Amino acid sequence: MNIVSVNVKKFAIIALAVSIIAGLVGFALPTGSVAAASTSGGGTQATQPASPAKPGAQAAARLERNFKQEQTVQARQGKNLDRASLVIQKASATVDKLQKAGKDVTVLEKILAAFKASVDSARLIHDQAAGIINAHPGFNTSGVVTGQVQAQQTVKDVHGLLVQFRQNNKATTTKTSNS
Repeated sequence: MNIVSVNVKKFAIIALAVSIIAGLVGFALPTGSVAAASTSGGGTQATQPASPAKPGAQAAARLERNFKQEQTVQARQGKNLDRASLVIQKASATVDKLQKAGKDVTVLEKILAAFKASVDSARLIHDQAAGIINAHPGFNTSGVVTGQVQAQQTVKDVHGLLVQFRQNNKATTTKTSNS
């Protein structure tokens, strides 16, 4: 095997590994999140309404804001999952080309399999959050609170899943990067 052939093989493997790792990093970056609001009023707001509102109305407004933010985060994570799927498709095509050229792609296949498993796992968590958001217990279709206790639980549940999504992907990124 000549030196040029070895260098091309090393370059192809490094380029594919870098693209997969870049996809993992983009996939695991925090996409923002909020915590479920408490109805106890134990916190200060940066902006206060000009006229005093009922404490229940303030809590409902916080829940509506938090629900909207969680919807935004969940949608952003969905876009990241779509991008990760594209990375998988492109990386798979590259691995196939290298394999057809007679190159040893064992390491690349392991990295790609780990990344795909991570995306599949994240997709399950994402779909759970989407299910709760679409059912929107405690909120009407416009995101207005219709039941305080249910709305609080909805925001808490969605938030927990979005945090789980991020932690799962952060751990997988670290594990795959070390492979």
